[in-house]
Amino acid sequence: MNSINNKLWFVLVMALTAFASPLVQAAQTTSQDEFRKGAESFNQGYYAAAVKTFKKAEAKGMKSPALYYNLASSYYKLGEYKKAGEYFNKVRKYRDMKYLAEYNLGLVALQQNDKKTAEKWFSSVAKNSKDKKLAALAGQNLKDMKQKKQPQWFTEKWTGYLSASLGYDDNVNFAPLGIADERSDSFSEIVASGDYLFSGNRKNGWLGEAYFYNINYLNEDIFDEYEYGVGVQNMRRFNRRWQGKFSLDLNKSNYGGEDYQTIANLGAQARHTLSRNEYLFLRYNYEDIKSDNVLFDYLEGWRQRLRAEYRLYRKSDNSRLYYELELNDRNDLTIATGPRAGQYSYSPTRHTLRGRYTSILNREWRLTGDLSYRASSYPATANQDRKDNRVKAAAYADYRITGDIKFRAKIEYTDNRSTEDIFAYKRTVYMLGINALF
Repeated sequence: MNSINNKLWFVLVMALTAFASPLVQAAQTTSQDEFRKGAESFNQGYYAAAVKTFKKAEAKGMKSPALYYNLASSYYKLGEYKKAGEYFNKVRKYRDMKYLAEYNLGLVALQQNDKKTAEKWFSSVAKNSKDKKLAALAGQNLKDMKQKKQPQWFTEKWTGYLSASLGYDDNVNFAPLGIADERSDSFSEIVASGDYLFSGNRKNGWLGEAYFYNINYLNEDIFDEYEYGVGVQNMRRFNRRWQGKFSLDLNKSNYGGEDYQTIANLGAQARHTLSRNEYLFLRYNYEDIKSDNVLFDYLEGWRQRLRAEYRLYRKSDNSRLYYELELNDRNDLTIATGPRAGQYSYSPTRHTLRGRYTSILNREWRLTGDLSYRASSYPATANQDRKDNRVKAAAYADYRITGDIKFRAKIEYTDNRSTEDIFAYKRTVYMLGINALF
């Protein structure tokens, strides 16, 4: 795919530099202005704005291969391949642009997974174009189509992930009991997971997976925690824009040396391709939560989460933004005697908004900022009318030793404010670790 991107940029640069100036001069002044604005938007990566402005130039009477070419290129960048093809076909009618347009029609056909049509266009360019560079690119595409293999990860049977970290937490005593008295401690953390592809491939197939999580505190070992689980996933590609994933997981956890919970998780996720570098993710999870210890029976019940997420990937940076709705129905807590006797709800409705931005400084270094806000509202009881507002901010730096191994330094700050003082806390965590994919 990277080779196709490079080839596309080659022809885009040709169009913008070779044709913009002389052809725009021949158009009316108003359409010239719109064309220039469209070219500026395109160069800045605002392809939707470029389309809108180029269309204005067309509506004002501008007719030129440069305009049609750049309209087609803008549509291509937006992933609107049908419209891109329509405008490349208009460019094809101009004798001097015929084979450049046909080359791009080949790229459009590849994006639509129409290899037969792509081969037709590339063959025409390779045989007939007098532009040696363009003919060579078309020939290379034909060669790649014959020899193309799926990337290794696509059909790889085994994959794994391992993360090991050391850190310091200035408030370890905040969950699940809801007591925050700012007891600090150092800790070690390990995360390990692996999966096995036992049918199909990683876009249309079945995966089995297993994972393990463990955190150990140096002194406050009553807050140690570990969790392990297994699951199965079915990946399904519906069409070139929609990819789905369905999962069923079962995990068990231990908290402070005591059995804690067993959770069965049913999940569904859909990914919609908006453009070559933009995606929309829709996710739903249902969790059936069973208590493995009478101490935590008040947390037994179910939880549902629905999320809509936008992701943008570019060469210099990437970003994510999501909204999540969480619904809970738990047993809740009843205290029969004592100063806190009464009923307390543990069944919040939560709204979370989170954004993350990563700057890619170079091949080795990444800097990330992560900010989220969560509002939680609990059903009112005779003893409480609890509402929480949590802000969490994190910053971390990654240094990539290889494509699969990286060091990470991270600092994370949490401020949870609650109408019930016992649930209000502040927490800062510092971590240094190494992550590896294999």
